[in-house]
Amino acid sequence: LPSALPIALAACGGGSSSNSGSTPAGQNPSTNNPPTTSTPEPEPELVGEQSFKPNAGTTEGSSDASTAFALADGWMLVADDESNVLRVYPRAGGAAVLEWSYELNGPMFPKELDLEAGARIGDTLYLIGSHSNKKDGADAMADRSHLFAVKTSGTGVQTQFSYVGQFASLETQLVAWDSSNQHGLGANHFGFAVSAGAGVIPEQVNGFSIEGMAAAPGDAALWLGFRPPLADTSARNQALIVPVTNYAALVGGSATQATFGTPIQLDLGGRGIRSIDKGTDGKYLFTAGPAGGASDDVVRNFALYAWDGDPLSAPVELANDLDALRKTSKGSFESVVEVPGPVAAGTQVQLLLDNGDTVWEGKSAVSKDLPPAV
Repeated sequence: LPSALPIALAACGGGSSSNSGSTPAGQNPSTNNPPTTSTPEPEPELVGEQSFKPNAGTTEGSSDASTAFALADGWMLVADDESNVLRVYPRAGGAAVLEWSYELNGPMFPKELDLEAGARIGDTLYLIGSHSNKKDGADAMADRSHLFAVKTSGTGVQTQFSYVGQFASLETQLVAWDSSNQHGLGANHFGFAVSAGAGVIPEQVNGFSIEGMAAAPGDAALWLGFRPPLADTSARNQALIVPVTNYAALVGGSATQATFGTPIQLDLGGRGIRSIDKGTDGKYLFTAGPAGGASDDVVRNFALYAWDGDPLSAPVELANDLDALRKTSKGSFESVVEVPGPVAAGTQVQLLLDNGDTVWEGKSAVSKDLPPAV
């Protein structure tokens, strides 16, 4: 039972501290630096709120919405990081009308992919697992390290899926790219070999988890957005994007080695990337949040940022108070259905929350532990 909050983007009012989440020189970084930011004036941005239920008869849970895509005529396609299914929901709220399992179809992953991000290029959806360890640090590369693509057509109950292909070596090749200094910043600049290693808990600033993905300008690359690690290995205060330039060849099977572009490091106030979405003006909207869990000691755990897509430009924090919205809606902000206009004040966007750890009124267990149809 995920929930959604349509909001109007507020005018720029925040600003990232120049030393957000940083560590003094000569000291080891904290494993969970909290985000820091200046505090914008609160904005009355909430437009509405919807809740959703799984399709009748499903055997899979539906609490952990992780990425979404708008479909025509008021529908949306939603992925879940606890279940290997894609569901079609009415955006106005209610029950899913269609479920497509990529455990039974397409790539046929036998275990939880932990799908965390997606990007649409034309009629093709690119979907990616977190590539992270399990919460206790146990290795999960075989299950979570997959990028796959599926073409979609139609909408609502008539939505159709056509599998394209998948690639399963990104984590290994990202580690090699970093450790061999192929980016030119110095060997192990991002610390991928350690961050992705067995025994490392993923949800901390030196962990490893891909949770955002978007098409670069001109579709020249798929941008992989990391929740952790934050860059670099000393400061741990910059959000990280790594471009994959031959993404279509990888999932199509004509290439076996990923080619990576110049990495992008951005100041999101000590936060990692939870989602990246492109507006109609070609600018990007980041949903940013802590590398670890949210903290009551932090004024703004989550924040929205506008960015023009230029690696040399700084993202600008918007004034929307996501933490105030979380107090009533619960959950964790994970995805935006679409940005149907420019990334600017006044554009309404629909945010989806991961409510897997929410305890609903009248229930004693967290949502993701309830029976699938509840």
